[in-house]
Amino acid sequence: MKKFLICFLAAVLLPILAQGATLNFSWDPNLPGVTVGYAIIIDNGTTVAVDIPDATASTASYETTDNKCHSFSIYAYTEKGTHSDIGNIITVCPKPGKADNFQLVK
Repeated sequence: MKKFLICFLAAVLLPILAQGATLNFSWDPNLPGVTVGYAIIIDNGTTVAVDIPDATASTASYETTDNKCHSFSIYAYTEKGTHSDIGNIITVCPKPGKADNFQLVK
């Protein structure tokens, strides 16, 4: 009976724990001009989690796979490759199999 219970719990719980989560981000886009896109960065401030090559965009999603807490921020970039200062940093601890919404501030 113990083996059955352990196998049953493993079969039910492991897929739930292995699920990622969808993080939905939104922000106020810059006024039309030199901005050509946005980058949402993760953790260390140099790794781009989501590249958004659209100056009018105001939303993006990121699918987690490890269900660990991560820090995210955003910056706008130009055609020449320069970018704005990094916006506020938010720390997100996703819930497996759930979608969460977050506001980024540039």
